[in-house]
Amino acid sequence: MRFHFITCNSSIETPRFLKRITLGDVHSASIDITGLGWFVLYINGQRVSDDLFTPAQTDYAPRHTENFSYPIFDKPSYRVLYLHYDISAYLKPGENTVEVLVGNGWYRQRERTAEGEMSYGDSLLCGFRITVCEREDDAPIHFETDGSELVAPYPITESNLFLGETMDSRLLSEPPLWQPVILSDFMPERLELQTCPPDRVICALKPAFVREQEGLKIYDAGKNISGLVKLTVRGRSGSTVRIRYAENLNDDGLDFRSAGGDQIGESGRPQIQCDEFILNGTRQELCPQFVFHGFRYFDIDGDCTLLKAEVLIIHTVAPVTSMFHCDNDTLNWLYNAYIRTQLNNFHGCIPSDCPTRERLGYTGDGWLCCDAAMLLMDCRELYKKWIDDVLDSQDKVTGHIGHTAPLMGGGGGPGGWGCAIVFVPWQHYRHYKDVSILRKCYPAILKWFSYLDAHSEDGLVVREEPGGWCLGDWMSPEKQVLPPEFVNTCFYIVALDTAAIMADILRKPGAVALRKKADRLRTVVSERFMKDGHYFDGVQGADAFALWAKLPENLKLPKFLKERYENAPALDTGIFATDLLLEMLFSHKMPEIAVRLMTLKNEKIGFYYMQRSGATTLFEALHSNIPSNNHPMFGACVRHLFTGLLGIRGDYSPYAGTMIITPCLSTDIHYARGSVMTEKGAVYVEFTVSEKEISLKINLPEDLNAEVQLGLALYPLKSGENHFRLARTNR
Repeated sequence: MRFHFITCNSSIETPRFLKRITLGDVHSASIDITGLGWFVLYINGQRVSDDLFTPAQTDYAPRHTENFSYPIFDKPSYRVLYLHYDISAYLKPGENTVEVLVGNGWYRQRERTAEGEMSYGDSLLCGFRITVCEREDDAPIHFETDGSELVAPYPITESNLFLGETMDSRLLSEPPLWQPVILSDFMPERLELQTCPPDRVICALKPAFVREQEGLKIYDAGKNISGLVKLTVRGRSGSTVRIRYAENLNDDGLDFRSAGGDQIGESGRPQIQCDEFILNGTRQELCPQFVFHGFRYFDIDGDCTLLKAEVLIIHTVAPVTSMFHCDNDTLNWLYNAYIRTQLNNFHGCIPSDCPTRERLGYTGDGWLCCDAAMLLMDCRELYKKWIDDVLDSQDKVTGHIGHTAPLMGGGGGPGGWGCAIVFVPWQHYRHYKDVSILRKCYPAILKWFSYLDAHSEDGLVVREEPGGWCLGDWMSPEKQVLPPEFVNTCFYIVALDTAAIMADILRKPGAVALRKKADRLRTVVSERFMKDGHYFDGVQGADAFALWAKLPENLKLPKFLKERYENAPALDTGIFATDLLLEMLFSHKMPEIAVRLMTLKNEKIGFYYMQRSGATTLFEALHSNIPSNNHPMFGACVRHLFTGLLGIRGDYSPYAGTMIITPCLSTDIHYARGSVMTEKGAVYVEFTVSEKEISLKINLPEDLNAEVQLGLALYPLKSGENHFRLARTNR
């Protein structure tokens, strides 16, 4: 698909493009359309779709990324997505009007510059092609943007993702000031059909009134969400209504710090999410169009009568396909908080770090949580799109992978961030068995390995890009002491092993060489860092990294993990080691310790601390609600509630042969139930452990081969319900 793009003077904040077309009869019609930043399409005054923030964000076009806070000299790839809609029902014989509103979105984001100047262009763009068949057997006729269109300013006078939107609704009743468009020479490197799900309003909540303070009415949405506030008001023409958003509330009112209020925008204003509306004197609904916010609390200021307030939850469509409940409140809270946090961070089919301060698709956070997300939600097309974003972020020459995808700057490291190019496609294949993803990514993976080799010394990955970060793990409660070269080389080893499996699946010749290289690096890491049989005395999950990477002496490492964490007062691990530590404990028959660490009633560090703080989403840190209250990365371990505790292990796809279910019946959890979805249907496991017996129920869909392991014995399972009752032996 190719079409011309039209634009307008850069002084127009929100352009309203107009094209008139004259038709006879209309048998069928469709439109292929995009707008940069985001567009909303109207035909004959009717909005065509309830999709929001389209097209989904990508790395649209070249920018001066060398001016980012951490300079990027890469030459990535670029693409723009377009949408296809059936518009037969919107057209009529005679004259028709096609209007497209275009908002700034990510394309012209000029306020937040903490990562560097992000804007792609000074003027917004629109392009479309309409195909009409007037009668069933007629050849189609086409209408497309060609420079004959008109443009006028829309009454959204300011729109910024981080600061909010301002609209003068009085201008809606005034005749548009139409002027000629400018035919743009913009041509995307790739223009592709958007096949991933859109953002939409998922549901509406009624907020609770908290108090009035210094003329501000403060409300509580009840939970931390991403979305908008929609008001119905009546007020004097010319008066202003202002809505501000925050994650926290204190005695002085809204606390903006965790949502970015401590950052200063390009205009000198603090990064506070705020929408303003100038009223037109009628009863009217007020809701922004080209921004979303992350918040739990909001306040309203303005001389008006408030008739109704709604909170609209908005994110990429990703249905939750799992459930979990047990007899421990902290684990129940953890499951629900992770689901909510992950959904809040799905926008434009990008798994972001938070929906407030940064809103970026960090590759580290993204791959870390992708296994849990794919297991618990329907994310197949979402991650398929994001894998393309990661591929686009790769430098065409060196093979470097960006710390964010789409490429928007930010810090990170070569292992825990760049290895997203390996781990996300691999998890996608495990869950969905789409071998085309592996085939597409495999050459890029080998190029990434060449980059790691070029940034290694004596077999250890020791550096990344000049002027940037080279992190190992991140966000441990105490200062990180594990050397980045240890962590990054462990990541490289596991990535090599994973790529070797991909080579076997794809019948590529390089599997043996990849495994030999991994073994050489294991020797290097152990010779450099192993002491007394383990690594760094096991601090911050060092032995979990070593066990995961299958370093020498790995048979002794479970013993060291047990010694360190059996009676540990708190987790001491960063974002990667937390998940890996719990995985190693479950997989090496120490589930009691894993569950203990997840449920520890430590009032300063961990999931109980977050729960007790009243959080409804996960904090960025295990020990603090600053900087962010809405980060999914520590929620990656929620997958272990299903794979470890309930024992729904292995590949979840029906292509995987026999599924082995190994419920963990020896922890302090005496009741648990949960389910995940396979392509055959839901797999449900429930157990109850009493003093005298164990009761187990497993429900399987048709045609899914499965067995349950109880002790050393394997029992076949049938479709439908399976029940077991076992006398309980001494623990």
